[in-house]
Amino acid sequence: MGNKNVSACLTPNATVNYIYGKEDKVEIKLNSPVFSSTFCPGGGMSRLRFQNGDYSYVLYDVMCNSRQVGDGQWSKSEYSGLLVLNRDKVIAQKYCTGFEDDILGINSGILPKEVQREEFNYDLP
Repeated sequence: MGNKNVSACLTPNATVNYIYGKEDKVEIKLNSPVFSSTFCPGGGMSRLRFQNGDYSYVLYDVMCNSRQVGDGQWSKSEYSGLLVLNRDKVIAQKYCTGFEDDILGINSGILPKEVQREEFNYDLP
């Protein structure tokens, strides 16, 4: 995200933290996310939403089939990013760059059971 990092980190005490900022200076640190997900052909979309007053910080990842490249073969579309909302209005959208192969995504299998779930909001980009 430019010269800043955004992370959702599972802590040893089974909480999930949102951390945004530079390596040497954290600008925002939140916890208690809300998780949502849905399926798409060949994969799925996942989101972690962290609330801070009227603002929501939504980390998302997508992996779906994008186009057919052969008989029964599809290319994958994989991307992730951050949406910042003020109430329900998107005020910023950033795409993740500079991540290592196979380090993309929200691994819902390791989310603590205490993480709240919500219906997937299809109105968000």
